[in-house]
Order: sequence, then C-alpha cells, then structure tokens
Amino acid sequence: MSKDLDFPYITCIPFHILKDKNLSPNIKIYVCVLAAVADEENKIPITSSLAKIFDVSDKCICTWNKQLKENGYLKKQKSRLFLVGGKA
Repeated sequence: MSKDLDFPYITCIPFHILKDKNLSPNIKIYVCVLAAVADEENKIPITSSLAKIFDVSDKCICTWNKQLKENGYLKKQKSRLFLVGGKA
C-alpha cells in the first residue's frame, strides 16, 4: 500500500451509504476511510492498519468487512479486499 494511513484525508459519506439501514454508524464512517485509503485499483489496506486508525481489534475490522461484503460494498479476489459500489 503506497498511501500513508496517517495522512489527513478528507472524505464524505455517499448518500446511498448514509441511507443504508443495514450498516451501523461506525461502518458508514469506516467505508469513508476505506474509500480514502484505497489505491487506484480500490484495494484496501491490511486489517491491522485499519484497526489502529479506529482503535479497535482486528476481529472488529473483520466483522465490519464481513458486513460490508454481505451488503455488496466489499469483494474478495485472490485474498485481497476491494471496495465496490454496494447494493443500490
């Protein structure tokens, strides 16, 4: 991952994510961070780096990732996670 996770990013919550009742408020913010730190191919950083940002456990990040996969916001390819558009 070429981006520094400590860099101050500016992001916003897309309206379709904000309105998604299947996502908790923490996960909605988490999606914004994923969008900010994803690389050009929408690959996201490893779990432990993200856990440090949110001051949560790796298990919590894995739970959030699972919920995002179930709702169409993440997809796994060749053991990498990619941010995708989600269900409309």
